[in-house]
Amino acid sequence: MLCTVSTTTADVAGHVWLEAMPGPMESEIGRRVSRISTLDGGAAVVDAGYSEADRTIELTWKPGTAEFQSNMLRLLQTYSTLVVSVPSGVFSAAPDTYSPGTDLSVLRLLVTSRLSA
Repeated sequence: MLCTVSTTTADVAGHVWLEAMPGPMESEIGRRVSRISTLDGGAAVVDAGYSEADRTIELTWKPGTAEFQSNMLRLLQTYSTLVVSVPSGVFSAAPDTYSPGTDLSVLRLLVTSRLSA
C-alpha cells in the first residue's frame, strides 16, 4: 500500500513515497482510562476519553535506492514533526525510530493529531 512521509514546511526534497508492506501499521486504539484501588476494596475508574495522539504508526518496506534511504534519513534528522499519510488517514507525527536494513526498513511514528476528516 502506498504511503507518504513529508515535511510540514516547504522543502523541495521534503517528501518520500513508499510502498509499505501489508499488515498492521497502527497500534491498537484505546481510551485513556486508569483504575485506582479504593480503601473499601473497590475501584475508581477515571475515563479521560479517546485521543488520536495515542496511536503509533509503524511503516515497513523493502529498501529502495541509496538516494531514497538518504532522503528518508535527512527528513528524520532535520524535522521533529512530519506528515504521514496511510490508508486510514493523514496524521501529524513525531518520528520515533528508524531502522534502515538491507531486507526491510522500519519507521515508527508517534501520532500527535489527525489532519484528515
